[in-house]
Amino acid sequence: MPVAFVDQLKVNLGHASMQPPDYDQSPMNASYGQVVVRLSRSVTAGVGVPMEIIRLTPDDPSGLVLLIHGWGESADSLVAFGQHFAGAGYETALVSMRGWGRSGGIDDCGLLQPDDIVAVATELSANQSDSGIYLCGISQGGQVALLGAAREPSIFPAVAAWAPVTDVARWRRTTIHPAIADYIDKSCPDGDLRARSPLSVAHRLSMPVLLVHGAADDRVPLEQSQLLANAIDANGGRCVLETLPSIGHGGPEARTLAFAATTQFFDATGR
Repeated sequence: MPVAFVDQLKVNLGHASMQPPDYDQSPMNASYGQVVVRLSRSVTAGVGVPMEIIRLTPDDPSGLVLLIHGWGESADSLVAFGQHFAGAGYETALVSMRGWGRSGGIDDCGLLQPDDIVAVATELSANQSDSGIYLCGISQGGQVALLGAAREPSIFPAVAAWAPVTDVARWRRTTIHPAIADYIDKSCPDGDLRARSPLSVAHRLSMPVLLVHGAADDRVPLEQSQLLANAIDANGGRCVLETLPSIGHGGPEARTLAFAATTQFFDATGR
C-alpha cells in the first residue's frame, strides 16, 4: 500500500502551551485554529498498575488513535503532537507507559508494557464503534505498540510505529551507544529479550502495519524496521516501510513526515 508524504501538515492548529493540570481539574476546551478540542485527564487500570491517560477530542471525531510516547517521555510530552491528530479528525488518547509520567510500575523495556496498552485499549474500545482503535507508537512506544497489537490483533485495525526497536538482542549487540546496552541489562533482569522483540511475533501482526524510520538513525538503526518489514512480508502480512532520507532518531522534521504518512495510512484503512 503506497503512502505519499506531504511537504507540511495540512491542519491549521495553534501552539498554545498547556501545563499539566492536577487530576481533579475539570476537563477543558481549547480552540486550535478551526478545530475545537476537548482535553480531559484520567487514570485507568493497566496490568496491576494505574495508567495515565490524556484524551483530546475534536467535534465529531471519525476514529480514535492511541498514541504511545518514547523512552524518557510521557503522555504530557505528546499533548502538542496529539493536537495534530485531533486536527485531522481523530480523537486521540495519549498514554504514559508503565514506569513513566503518572503511570505506576517500572519501565521493563516492553515486557508488561504491551499488556497495559491492551488493557487500556480494551477499556477505550467499550465506547468505540466497530472501527476499532488505531495504534501509534514512537521509538520505544513503537516497540510496545507492535507487541500490543500482536497480543490482541482484533482490537487494532492498523498500527504505526516510528523508529521502533524490533529485535532487542540485536539492538544490544550492534549499538554504538554504550548506554543502550546498560539500559537493556538493567531493565531486563530476566534476560528474556525475545519476549520484548516484535520480530518474534511478526506472524501475529495480521493488521496493516506502517513503519517509519530515518535512514540516518544511529540510536535505533533503520535495520530494525527492515527486519520486521521483511518478516511480516514473509508471513503474508501487510507492511509499508517508509524510509526518511537523511533523518535521524526523532526531531521536528521526522515527526512531521511521520504524522503525514500515518494519517494517510490510517485514512486508507477505512476509519
